[in-house]
Amino acid sequence: MATINRQQQLQAGLRAIIQPEVTAQTITWPLLTQLATPTLVQLLELHGLFMPFEQQLSFTADSLPENLLKHVPDAPLIAALNAKIELVPGNNLTTTELRYPAAETVRRPIVATLRQLGVPEGKLKLSATPKPVKATPESENYYLYAHTPITLEQHLAALADLQKALTHQNNPLLQKSLLLSAFVLTEGFLKSQLVAVIPNVAANVQGHAFQTLVVRDISQKLRSPRGRADLYHLFFEGQTLPTIPHFELRNLLAHDNAATTITKGQVTYMDEDHQLTTVPFKAIIGGLRGFAEHISH
Repeated sequence: MATINRQQQLQAGLRAIIQPEVTAQTITWPLLTQLATPTLVQLLELHGLFMPFEQQLSFTADSLPENLLKHVPDAPLIAALNAKIELVPGNNLTTTELRYPAAETVRRPIVATLRQLGVPEGKLKLSATPKPVKATPESENYYLYAHTPITLEQHLAALADLQKALTHQNNPLLQKSLLLSAFVLTEGFLKSQLVAVIPNVAANVQGHAFQTLVVRDISQKLRSPRGRADLYHLFFEGQTLPTIPHFELRNLLAHDNAATTITKGQVTYMDEDHQLTTVPFKAIIGGLRGFAEHISH
């Protein structure tokens, strides 16, 4: 059975954080220098780099920048953090703690580190395969989903790998990132299923201008839950697209991470009725698995 690799996880995370503009020939990513600082921090976390910006930590070897960034030797962010970290007395006045700076104060080193990690930016040709493209995701766009179909077997294997990673991970921030990846992968699988049943635009629409309009409309619909529901109803014989389970949680993980808490393999969040809801990781992944199996039949 196919399994998800690190590159596929990065691709899924990129879809959740930044959305490129895609045509039949090119893919254009926003410049990293144009992204908001919280977005840059999300990209670091996507690569497993969880920086304690504006936090105060016990002075231990594990809390030093070179160890937090050990997976990226010589990362520009290491020197920048070492220069700005303050040593302050601990709560009991007998220990020393590290006070990390705000992310905004080290934006340039963050950007440099992300570039070192190969995060894509700028316009790239889809016909070629320059090095940065290897880490780019399938876009929320008709063209790339048409060229990179996702099978049910691949998707279920990806969810299984994420569930396994969740059970072996104790860092709540990383657990939230893994949960978000599960939702993003599920949305990607849905988009792939939709594009697979849409008649080929080039073969069925005459004229480049009309093809462009049709593809643009499809791509816009793929980007929103309502648009995806419309496409599903249209191309799946009038059927109603079921809601992705726990979609409220997905939105909180993507846009208000602090509104969720994780304890003992469960995540707690406020639902749309303003009631606290607690769901085990296993139930979330199971619900997403059931959703994928439903829409693929």
